[in-house]
Amino acid sequence: MSYLALRHAEHGEDQKNKRKCFIGLSQIAPVLIGALALLGCVNIPVSDQVIARRDAKTVRTDAAACAKRWLDLTAGAQRSAALDSAGFRLMTWNVYKARAKHWSDEFTRLITGQDLVLLQEAYLTPPFRAVLEQSRFAWSMARAFDYNGAETGVLTAGRASASGACVSRVAEPFIRTPKSALLTRYPLVGSDEDLWVANLHGINFTLGTVRFRGQLEALAGVLASHNGPMILAGDFNDWSERRSDILRRITGRLGLEPLTLTKDARSRHWGSPVDHVFYRGLEVVEADSVEVSSSDHNPVRVTFKVP
Repeated sequence: MSYLALRHAEHGEDQKNKRKCFIGLSQIAPVLIGALALLGCVNIPVSDQVIARRDAKTVRTDAAACAKRWLDLTAGAQRSAALDSAGFRLMTWNVYKARAKHWSDEFTRLITGQDLVLLQEAYLTPPFRAVLEQSRFAWSMARAFDYNGAETGVLTAGRASASGACVSRVAEPFIRTPKSALLTRYPLVGSDEDLWVANLHGINFTLGTVRFRGQLEALAGVLASHNGPMILAGDFNDWSERRSDILRRITGRLGLEPLTLTKDARSRHWGSPVDHVFYRGLEVVEADSVEVSSSDHNPVRVTFKVP
């Protein structure tokens, strides 16, 4: 399934054209599913699940969807440091399942000095876990699905431990593997309000924008309940004008500002970047994007402070 076919489908002028696109994509879908089966075993868990690492322990816990409740990550854990309101660094990066052999070296270099790291297409293979262990981060992962016996999804790591988390998953209509979002809460030094951090991998292969909009609206419905500082970041897959417009409207409704980069090396699809950071209740100290060779996405880095 090509991006070109999807763009034509989104911009179809009438139902007849849309039906033609749908027939074509429906014929391709079984081929894609078959390719996944050939490449390796895919297991999709029935329930939403958070995998959390803190205090040298890894815990897998069923978690209700974000619209229902939060998972308390403080129970039985040692209290960890809060994020520094005077300045904390964040990086978001789609790591392409860490397929490149030199990925660990590049990752170790990039996370130096970072306080929060948001990863999309994280892949909990033994080598991937080893790199996380060396970083000494506390982390939480929204388990989207398992590939070849290892969990994959979005993962948020930090020098401080999240106090709570919740998960949102949406299945790709054609290939059926889910895209996930992870929402976490972090305490801030000198503030009574928690920082909410949403790490999103946007739905990709759809005919039209209904499912794409639905994924964002579901997450926005949860974010709207928080009046404090907030970050929404990740790989949004907003590779068309219609998708970008939907994203702008929803983030604008939440009072979120798009990050402006002094050096913008973000990966582009059809001329537009798909990796973004939106924020509220924070000030930007500096922000950039750097080129890497270990993924098809380049990471975005930003330093925030609480005004």
